[in-house]
Amino acid sequence: MEKIKVNYKEKQILTPDVTKEVSFIVEETDLNLQQDVIATKRELKSKERELEEVKSTYPLDVQKYLDLDCQIDNLRESLKRVAKLQEELGFRVTAQE
Repeated sequence: MEKIKVNYKEKQILTPDVTKEVSFIVEETDLNLQQDVIATKRELKSKERELEEVKSTYPLDVQKYLDLDCQIDNLRESLKRVAKLQEELGFRVTAQE
């Protein structure tokens, strides 16, 4: 797939000689970001449930607890970064917890 330079906020194609409809490019990118957000939120909820299960199990698996806690932090940070990107590109921010 050919790389196309786009100013999402201004809805302008910056690559010369590209005939694609800019509104479709912007909408497709927005939807792809939203899809990524949904998948990340789903994974976050799954890891949170798993962490609660680990915390209430005997014997306590400390390494698994620590691993899950780090994964949850990473997923939350990813959502914050995607929210920042959505805002920067002028998209509706859906990446908030």
